[in-house]
Amino acid sequence: MRSFIIGSPGSDTVNGMDVRPWLSKAAALGGTAPSGCSINGPDFCHIDLSQDADFKSALNAALARILGLITACTFDVPARGTNGETVNPNEINVLYTPGDGSGEQLIGRNDAAVCEDGWQYDADGRIVLCSNTCFVAQNDPQGKLELLFGCDSVDTGGVR
Repeated sequence: MRSFIIGSPGSDTVNGMDVRPWLSKAAALGGTAPSGCSINGPDFCHIDLSQDADFKSALNAALARILGLITACTFDVPARGTNGETVNPNEINVLYTPGDGSGEQLIGRNDAAVCEDGWQYDADGRIVLCSNTCFVAQNDPQGKLELLFGCDSVDTGGVR
């Protein structure tokens, strides 16, 4: 389980001591420290809002980012479609719409042993986004993923 650590105004010092390194270490141990961060700052490993002038906006942005990071990258495939028809696993596609409105993208099925872009089936028949595709989806809290049933799966090995 991952732990997201948020430092709010007033959480930066306790009894005159800077506790942001402790908060950053907690984020690192909790598995949520971003790459390139420093436990001792100035780019702390926790979400440091202690210096933000507009705490409300900063907190909303931080929570949106956390939501994006915890977005699932594994999806169950229903046994039946909306019309009651049996879902054919060879007739599933994944559509991604970025939150910036730049247009829909068809995410291709990728059956490579090491999957970085696209999606695959796991051993339980669920759809799993490959690592790069998952990262993009998790970091776009306004983005949308859709599973489409009934057309042959596009095998592009990634995003088309």
